[in-house]
Amino acid sequence: MQRLHALLASAALVALATAARAAEAPADATQNQVSEVIVTAQKRAVRLQDAPLAVTAFNSQTLKQATVVNLTDLDGRIPNVTLEAVATFPNASSFSIRGLGFGDVESTFEPTVGAEINGVYLARNVGATQDLFDIDSVEVRRGPQGTLDGGNTIGGVVAMTTKKPTGQLDGEIELTGGDRGRLEARGALDIPLIKDVLSARVSIMDLNYGGYLHNIANGATLGGIDSLSERLTLLYTPTDRFDATLVVDHTRDRDKGFPNMNGTPAFGSIAPAPDFLLAELGYAANPNQKPYDVNVTFPTFFNFDTVGASVTLNWRFDWGVLTSITGYREYDDNNVNEYGGAGDVTVGESTAPFFVSQRIQNQDQFSQEIHVASPSGKHFLDYVAGVYYLHQHYALQNLEGGSLFGVYPPAQITTQYANQGDDSYAVFGQVDLHFTDKLTLTAGGRYSYESKDFHNTPPFYFPTQFNYSANWSDFSPKAVLNYKITPDNMAYVQYSRGYRSGGFNGRAGSASSAGPYAAEHVDNYEIGIKNEFLNRRLVVNADAFIEKYNNIQEEVQRLNTVTNADETVVANAGAATYQGVEIETHAVLGHGFSADAALGYLDAHFDKFTANLNGPCAGGEDPYFCGVNDYKKIPLPGVPHWSLSGALNYRTRLDFGVFSANINAAYTSKQYTSLTPINVVAPWFSLRKANTIVNGTVSMATPDEKYRVSGWVKNLTDERVLYERFTVGPLSAPESYEPPLTWGVSVGAKF
Repeated sequence: MQRLHALLASAALVALATAARAAEAPADATQNQVSEVIVTAQKRAVRLQDAPLAVTAFNSQTLKQATVVNLTDLDGRIPNVTLEAVATFPNASSFSIRGLGFGDVESTFEPTVGAEINGVYLARNVGATQDLFDIDSVEVRRGPQGTLDGGNTIGGVVAMTTKKPTGQLDGEIELTGGDRGRLEARGALDIPLIKDVLSARVSIMDLNYGGYLHNIANGATLGGIDSLSERLTLLYTPTDRFDATLVVDHTRDRDKGFPNMNGTPAFGSIAPAPDFLLAELGYAANPNQKPYDVNVTFPTFFNFDTVGASVTLNWRFDWGVLTSITGYREYDDNNVNEYGGAGDVTVGESTAPFFVSQRIQNQDQFSQEIHVASPSGKHFLDYVAGVYYLHQHYALQNLEGGSLFGVYPPAQITTQYANQGDDSYAVFGQVDLHFTDKLTLTAGGRYSYESKDFHNTPPFYFPTQFNYSANWSDFSPKAVLNYKITPDNMAYVQYSRGYRSGGFNGRAGSASSAGPYAAEHVDNYEIGIKNEFLNRRLVVNADAFIEKYNNIQEEVQRLNTVTNADETVVANAGAATYQGVEIETHAVLGHGFSADAALGYLDAHFDKFTANLNGPCAGGEDPYFCGVNDYKKIPLPGVPHWSLSGALNYRTRLDFGVFSANINAAYTSKQYTSLTPINVVAPWFSLRKANTIVNGTVSMATPDEKYRVSGWVKNLTDERVLYERFTVGPLSAPESYEPPLTWGVSVGAKF
């Protein structure tokens, strides 16, 4: 707590100093202003300061200055936002906004935070942690975005836009070398094909990295990355009233695997929690084991391929702009992982890795959106209206084995086959009524209908297949009242509703545990202010919110009345309240210095959580820890009370070139990494301690800025941060850690 108070006091002093230094800058120095930011969260391009919603945006220059090469590099820089990857699945997102997050690779489970690229929604967590190569901008929209962005955005949206062709013959290239064998190559080339009519942009990224996990079983290094990505963009502009953009991309990953460590505790006398099976066998976590040591005796790997294409068409009429966005994406992944983390384990007469899993999965999606937006300008009525369609399909083959099952390999112990088809339809609209130059009322809504067909052959049931189907519908409204206090200061009050569709349990182990379960809803109540001071040398934006989260989908246990045994199901088991405050500041300090700071406060608790978490009561134990109870006192995962970040930037022009530097730090208070039954008796089990991550970059460019060399470091203090610890039923408790200190040196050229 003393550390937090010191940080807050320092932040207050920095804010005061920021305002004072900004006041010293000359009033007519327009180059000493906070850069203008344009966002598209409302289906039209508007100034961020004129958009009555909580949104943070980064342009390509900002991303480059801070050496942001993946969405996860933005983690900690935005108040109440976590942008992480699933530890064992680096291309799968584990995003959380205002505490509403979901980190899973099961394709039947819907995201809570939507991701989109060039206006195309990415329907699954897998593939959402995009490498930000040749990216023009990133927007992070906080709060439910159901009206304009659709379902499964109850937490918010992360929207990426790639660079378009410039119409000029030019290009850029960057080479990077660093620790642990890091080698990166990035390049882009603009080619004018038909002057002022057709142009192309080709970009490529090749990344090789040795990894930071040490396998104590054989001395090998794991966690390495071998990734190749390409993108082609064509821009067609035959007239001022029409343009078409085609984007085709491909990514190929051949990684070494990201196995977990053994975090299994031996509870011993901590009744009534039983020891995990792995602990009972004498393989409890070694307290002297280093955070990046793994014990893996089975070959692990992670293969991932994706291809995508989108076509955006814009027709400009006197009455508005008609836009069509067509998207297609396909993902193929093959992942082998060992979840025990304890090496070979003897169970009975079998000695082998404790628990090995291989997931072979394919997912494809097609989407079509058509919307019309009124012309920008001063009208009494502005509007956006459209229709949307999404079809997606996935197929999964999941193999599991190990000493737990008898032997592995060569015998195929258990195999699950599952596939699902999903069709979604929506119609949406939003109007802005400008009663005066200062007062605007926004009202909108979206009606959605979704149907799913799920087919599952659980382990031990082959060749029997169980078939299910269900559908859901929803109306997500939104209302905003905003008032321009002055041309540079705005206040708004907002209500919005978010929707996360129901579905089926892709990990169902029996016919009765597949579902369906119902949809979730979030009602968001928010007030905010947006301010520009001192001729836009100081920007201060803030908001406060309360979100009511209902019908929460959670994995719980229940009694199977046919087998008379417990089984895990997904049920709508709870309700919760999330509330908090978010503040962001940007300032130009003068003499080449600028600063950014962000503060997030978040408080969340279950209002109810009625579930069976630890199985039936056998007799003699405390009834709170068995059977069906209201576990509303369990801490919600992914909810740090405080998130605080700051960055100091410097840029100056010298006789021999341009020097720039950036240092940023992000503090996150303690939080729980997973909602697990063990939290009932041992809430410390999944606790991630408070941490501060410091990153920095220095760069030197030639006077014309065509050639550049830079050095960067991430996690400068080499802080060991627990990513997550979770339970695999009653078997084991794998854990993983955030990456250690990494560094690199880059050289780049423009031509």
